[in-house]
Amino acid sequence: MLKKHFILLAFIGAFGAQTARSQQNAVLSLAAGREDAEKLMGAYLGPFGQAFSLGLAQNWNQTAKPLKVLRFNVQAGLGLVAIPGEDQYFYPENLGLNSLRPLDARVATLAGPSDQTASFVVQVSDPLDPGNTLVLDTLSGLTPGLGLGRVPVPYIQLNVGLPKGTELSLRLLPTSSLSGFAGDISALPEQLKENGSLSFWGIGIKHSLSQHLPRLLKVVPIDISAYANHCVIEYRQNIDIAGPKPADFPRGVNGVVSNYRYAAGQSAADLSTQQLVLGSSASSAGLILSKKVALFTPYVRAGLMRSNFWFAAEGQYDVPTALVANSQNPGTFIQEYSNLTNPVDINTQVDNLTHYGAGLRVKLLVLSAHAEMVKMGRWTTYNAGLSVGF
Repeated sequence: MLKKHFILLAFIGAFGAQTARSQQNAVLSLAAGREDAEKLMGAYLGPFGQAFSLGLAQNWNQTAKPLKVLRFNVQAGLGLVAIPGEDQYFYPENLGLNSLRPLDARVATLAGPSDQTASFVVQVSDPLDPGNTLVLDTLSGLTPGLGLGRVPVPYIQLNVGLPKGTELSLRLLPTSSLSGFAGDISALPEQLKENGSLSFWGIGIKHSLSQHLPRLLKVVPIDISAYANHCVIEYRQNIDIAGPKPADFPRGVNGVVSNYRYAAGQSAADLSTQQLVLGSSASSAGLILSKKVALFTPYVRAGLMRSNFWFAAEGQYDVPTALVANSQNPGTFIQEYSNLTNPVDINTQVDNLTHYGAGLRVKLLVLSAHAEMVKMGRWTTYNAGLSVGF
């Protein structure tokens, strides 16, 4: 029970991949307390979330020359954001955990190798002997690596030429149930397809600076444009994490926790409100320079970006909040549960990150292809794509 759902946090494994494995773990690391759960999930998800967010800011422009008025093209591509080796692991002893005790010194993040798992012990202070602790549960394989050292970020984009040397770019997926998608998600468990929904949108603009710099272009005949873009993606998953049941007790070492009860004035939570929400946004702005030579257009770009990744457990949950002595059975304890609303809200952000990259576009008639490499601090992105347009 305590392991159910935790790795659903994995943004459905790069917003869709490796989901079957992720179902088996639990948001109910909340059993160790809200603070510990947020610290653990933040360290586990953070590198993946940051990489995916930064990937959203990529692959928008492959030439500095805007499309002519009302000309358009449709492009699709994929970015691979490489997560550095040091971000594929974390050290739980450095997190300041209270009730969760790691059994492994070094633990894989979500991006870590798929053969890496870790176990934790849930322990609390003994109410009868505060100097000692009681082990309530051992959570085996709570934070497995999913081998996402390179995070895939796919996209589809429409580009339209506007007046005054300006180009508009749009990315859009209205809120959609996963059950409405085609066979490419047929391997997903039915619960995810029926209860999961995805929304995605983005907007970008590019404006030619070359038209305002005629004297410079006589000396250096290249295209120069300024660009800015913003993109948001969010996944919502209805879940059903039940509260305590008689069958769960006794529990703990030697059955030391004999039963459970709710805090005064409380009863079982309304499970119908439970959702996992995972989202990511990214913005970037900068300059792009390019020079068309026959079929080829080499280009370079540089600028600043910011990104945001969030995970929340919304709704009501029954969470263990106290352990009290059982007066009816000396030497044993009763686990007290409380209703918590929106118990987890994690947000990781990267601000004012410098990025720079170089790439090459090849165009033949209405079809073009591109490939590029972009550096973003300690992250590296490899992007490629195709476009068709007029």
